[in-house]
Amino acid sequence: MLFVQTFQNCIKVKYLLLILLLIPSSIFAHVSIGEKIYELGKQKGPNQGILVKFEENYVEFSVNQKKGQIFVYFIDKEFNYIQIPKRSLGLISLIKKDNRTIWVDLRYKKVGSKTYLEAKANAQELKSFIAIVELYIGDKELGFNVKWETNRK
Repeated sequence: MLFVQTFQNCIKVKYLLLILLLIPSSIFAHVSIGEKIYELGKQKGPNQGILVKFEENYVEFSVNQKKGQIFVYFIDKEFNYIQIPKRSLGLISLIKKDNRTIWVDLRYKKVGSKTYLEAKANAQELKSFIAIVELYIGDKELGFNVKWETNRK
């Protein structure tokens, strides 16, 4: 019984992801999920990632493909790191070109005074993908999608 219920929930999530992929990215910006402020290759964050604007600050989505790591940093408009609460976490759906979906969990990390979210994945899976990112930072829920290409300049 539990297996059937879990299987049904997985199917619901896949249908939701399919619907989200079919909606143009301009609609995402209008519903305040996230607004990508720079095109790929024109402006990068301090960790060579993609910048997404939330309110007056930014979220940077960055990948270290060699180590199989995904990072989400929170920075202000002067590119200073913003501290996040220890109870912060997230979930990423990586949609591959062959339509496979890989789920990875973002976990809170602290190195020195810098706090961020990090996920581990198979390095081969991080070459090119669309990421649907859901973040839970304290009491806030944030979401955005990005297209990541390994050969970004």
